[in-house]
Amino acid sequence: MKLFEAASDAVNGFDVELASSGWGIEQADFVIADFRMTPVRQFDVGFVSPVVAPGGSLVQFRRSRSLGVGPGAASAVVLAGKRGAFSPSPAATNGVHGPFTIGSGQLFDLYEIDLPAGAYSVRLVPGAGSVDWGMALYGPGPSFVSRSDALPGGTAWEAPAGTQESMNVVIAQAGYHSLVVWKNRRAEVNTSGTFTLEFIQQTTGTPDETVGPRVGTLIAAVRPSPFVGSTQVEVDLTQASNVSLHVFDLAGRCLYSEEFGLRSAGRQALEWDGRDEAGRPVPVGIYFVRVTAGSESDGRKVVRVR
Repeated sequence: MKLFEAASDAVNGFDVELASSGWGIEQADFVIADFRMTPVRQFDVGFVSPVVAPGGSLVQFRRSRSLGVGPGAASAVVLAGKRGAFSPSPAATNGVHGPFTIGSGQLFDLYEIDLPAGAYSVRLVPGAGSVDWGMALYGPGPSFVSRSDALPGGTAWEAPAGTQESMNVVIAQAGYHSLVVWKNRRAEVNTSGTFTLEFIQQTTGTPDETVGPRVGTLIAAVRPSPFVGSTQVEVDLTQASNVSLHVFDLAGRCLYSEEFGLRSAGRQALEWDGRDEAGRPVPVGIYFVRVTAGSESDGRKVVRVR
């Protein structure tokens, strides 16, 4: 999926690309347009073959739903837009928002929350309906972001259907953040499910202390990507930590995992040879690597080619 400035005719159309997202067949792709950062206007949307699934694709637009301010404050297949005509939201209680419903025929929903700087745990707790949920958190700043532009550690979609999704993120820049919740499986488009959202700010031992540093920014780069034989996941650690690597396919199945043990602080390289747990080369396609270091985790997309 690609987002372009609107054009008046086909000859001059699709020239100015603003953002793109390419997670593959059966996956939810989305682009967020932040209308706090760019004027409200029309856009053109395009799809790239052969990503379009048999039977066509479902395209939806959502305005963001305001969640107000987050904890610790003083009193985003899809084109999503922030700001303007916010949908009403249930009042938050102790950082818990909801319940929310994404009904039959709907792919996703978009929420906006004003978060102070600090470390947070964000949880999606399923309610009624056995939906396989995914979520991702995006920071303030760019006018346009795609699904892959989430904050470090700010994605969660691997848990089985009907179970809690959670992520730990550090908010470096206070301001309005976007949270997108979507249905992971195309087959679930015509189902309905409910959930609540929890934003929990992590605190230190005394009120005067600032939030401590993360174990690291974790994934600094995945290269090469696209890759043929093997690829390296480079991580930055601010302190020594036990490090592990997991590789998932786009259906959320864990294909490979490895424990690298205690690694010292600094830049570390974790190699994945493109094989699954049985030692078989994985097919050409898009995969998701997740690194865990201590209590922190981070994920990135990686592409295997012939």
